[in-house]
Amino acid sequence: MDRTEFFALVSDRPAEELEVLQDAYWLYKRAHAKQAPRKTGEPYVVHPKAVAVILFRFGYKDTHTLSIALLHDAPEDTDTPPRIIVKVMGSSIWQSIEILSKSIAVKDPVTGHTIGRVEKNL
Repeated sequence: MDRTEFFALVSDRPAEELEVLQDAYWLYKRAHAKQAPRKTGEPYVVHPKAVAVILFRFGYKDTHTLSIALLHDAPEDTDTPPRIIVKVMGSSIWQSIEILSKSIAVKDPVTGHTIGRVEKNL
């Protein structure tokens, strides 16, 4: 599924939601652009978008969820620093991504203080 097909799925959104998804899509593509292919040989950039499409097809269509899906591997598997995700997407998206990551501590992106913990193997 290319960019045009992805945005056709969400074309009924208000302009401000489309802008958020465009930002998430841009950041996801930027983050994974130089990443090595998966063990299968498939470009890694395919995986996050596939997760977003699967969630969409299962009824999880809100902008927040789709943004998280696109960006969920960026902090672990790329050199994208959390501060960039916060700057582009906001702290709410970042906190949700952090909860889904392999990290144990959930930190406030502004202060750096731990605000919660999650089990490593959820």
